[in-house]
Amino acid sequence: MVLSFAGTWLLPGQWRRADRRQAHVVFAPPSDADRVSHAMTLRVADCQAAYELLRSRGTAFLAPPHDWGSEIRCFPRDQMATWWSLASQKTPDGGS
Repeated sequence: MVLSFAGTWLLPGQWRRADRRQAHVVFAPPSDADRVSHAMTLRVADCQAAYELLRSRGTAFLAPPHDWGSEIRCFPRDQMATWWSLASQKTPDGGS
């Protein structure tokens, strides 16, 4: 998967060692899938539409999008324990 974000690309996926000096560094899933190691929020134009698209492509979510008042958020489940959040800000008239 390749995401275009803020003028650059995000390439989530398996990391590959550049050389032998990094042989001791490995990425591994957490032993407890309900523990979060770090967080990242991606602002999207329409959280519900992003949720539907990602879900149709097999992404698992902790829950469907929720209206928190000033924004709508949902939380994809990540195998590497990143706390991902997709959020869309609501307009003053209540729309997203």
